[in-house]
Amino acid sequence: MNNKLLFVLFFFLFGLQFAVSWDFILKGGVDYASYPPTSESSVGSVFTPEFLPVAGATLKGDFAGMYNYNISCGSDPIWRNTASGDIGCYFGNVNMSIGFFTGTDDFTFKYTDIGFSGRAGIEFPGAFLVKAGFASSVNYDTKAAGTSRRQMIDAQAGFWLPHILIIAELQMKDYTKQVTETLDIHTSRVRYTGSMDIFAKNMPYRICFSFGYQVLSRIMTESVPLEESNYESFLAGFRFYFQAGKTFAWFIEGEAPFTIAGSFKFFYNASLGLVFSYPES
Repeated sequence: MNNKLLFVLFFFLFGLQFAVSWDFILKGGVDYASYPPTSESSVGSVFTPEFLPVAGATLKGDFAGMYNYNISCGSDPIWRNTASGDIGCYFGNVNMSIGFFTGTDDFTFKYTDIGFSGRAGIEFPGAFLVKAGFASSVNYDTKAAGTSRRQMIDAQAGFWLPHILIIAELQMKDYTKQVTETLDIHTSRVRYTGSMDIFAKNMPYRICFSFGYQVLSRIMTESVPLEESNYESFLAGFRFYFQAGKTFAWFIEGEAPFTIAGSFKFFYNASLGLVFSYPES
């Protein structure tokens, strides 16, 4: 456990030492829109979430004029507890990065999941952007009881209008817990979203509205699927960002999955974040 904590701390100190500009982001909130981890022994046919705390810390920045880094740790309703880091390079308007992640179900660190990630994108500010990324566990075929596996794929495409950034995104994220050597529980989330980020020059705030559609799934498998639960919903979200000073900002964001077929059902997640910045010299 101590070695893992020292490993994460090293990457934070490494980034701070060479940073020319950086942002340190703290975020905390609650999620009431995901499958509860405590109910894995019974999938059930009715989607019933429970309150889950979510939190995270991220350090990201640029150095040497052409490199960037991103180091983060926190909890996630799908992936549970994770820590990750990546380093990238700029090639004009193209950015490419590669990194790692590690995940654990609880803080006993008895079982940890190690994986790698990559991202590439092209961006012409004021015109358009295209980005794509992936992450995958290296022990994806391991069947040892107590282990877990994580995967993620996402893609974005967007364009600018006067004072508005429009982005369409596809994200697929899944988590598999190996309960026994033959029994596993697979939780996944697929979402299709669009967002509209509204801003103005010299204004200290930005407002973002998002909408979309998602499918949450949980499948219990032992040679063949034993139980399966699916929850399909529409999404509506917002994010308000306020630059309170040269080195400090805060934001609040939330999202509400809801259904209108049959009977109306409404769930939500919400969080508050703080951003501490070191201005580029």
